Amino acid sequence: MEQEIQSEESEQENQQNYKQDKEWGRWVGSIVRKVAIVGATAVAAPVVIPPVIVLSTLGGAFCVPFGVYLGTVALTDKFMNYLLPEEQLEEEPNEELDAWFDEENEDNQVACTEEEIWQQIELIRAIIGYKDPLHTSCLEELRAIFIFIGIEFPFDSNILVGCVDLRDNIQLLKSFIGVE
Repeated sequence: MEQEIQSEESEQENQQNYKQDKEWGRWVGSIVRKVAIVGATAVAAPVVIPPVIVLSTLGGAFCVPFGVYLGTVALTDKFMNYLLPEEQLEEEPNEELDAWFDEENEDNQVACTEEEIWQQIELIRAIIGYKDPLHTSCLEELRAIFIFIGIEFPFDSNILVGCVDLRDNIQLLKSFIGVE
């Protein structure tokens, strides 16, 4: 019986020693991992830190002038809009332009009709795949198509354009897209 009690006590001591060894092993393992991380960092630092410092410095050096430039542009835009506000132009039907569609031009040739101009515009829209909604006037529609294909429109919107000019612009547009 005494042997059984002694064997139980020794077994309990062994378990306690095992638990202590296990805790000691965890503590040592934890320290070894930390030392390994510090060692790897110390070895990699001379390779990693200089490029990071250089790139950070370059980023700061470039961001400040660009920030100042963009701020200046925004401020100038606001200032100019305050000094010179844009007028809201309402698009009114141009009766003079509509009258030119049925008149004769300088060469005594019969000018084209507005319907023919719109047919040509629809043809060009279909060829280039222009899907935006139609504008109210032929001139505005031609301007939108010119912009769509990346060409500056040859006329100012304030200048009255006749049928011959519209027809010439349609021919010019057709030559740009390769249609006769």
